[in-house]
Amino acid sequence: GPMLRTAWRDLRAEFANSSIRRIGQRSLSGIPARVKITDVSPRDGLQNEKLLVPVATKLELIRRLRAAGVKHVEATAFVSPKAVPQMADAKEVMAGIASDVDGAYTCLVPNVKGMDAALAAGAKEVTVLAAATETMSQRNTR
Repeated sequence: GPMLRTAWRDLRAEFANSSIRRIGQRSLSGIPARVKITDVSPRDGLQNEKLLVPVATKLELIRRLRAAGVKHVEATAFVSPKAVPQMADAKEVMAGIASDVDGAYTCLVPNVKGMDAALAAGAKEVTVLAAATETMSQRNTR
């Protein structure tokens, strides 16, 4: 709990202080040997839907992704339900995937409050929301 919250704060601070130009100047030798691809459709694909998608439907989508061979899934987001009503059931989605011990699930957290909620819901991995500008950060962490 506290270690992840500290790491989250440190990561955001490091990102805020980094130069985007430096990232673009990396040589080809800096390309990683492996990459991890995460399917974000249960979160990003559903978050702007006007009609609320039931938890059972979200869990079925995740189950089908896993059955299709997807190893890493961003299942939900611990964000303000006022800002993103579609993600108000994040705790229930996490509970629904808890029994899948072979799955590698992550959830998006935009701030410390989201991190606390994700940890309380049993998240073992989180995706930290970081923005290139302070304005974008404020818009995404309301």
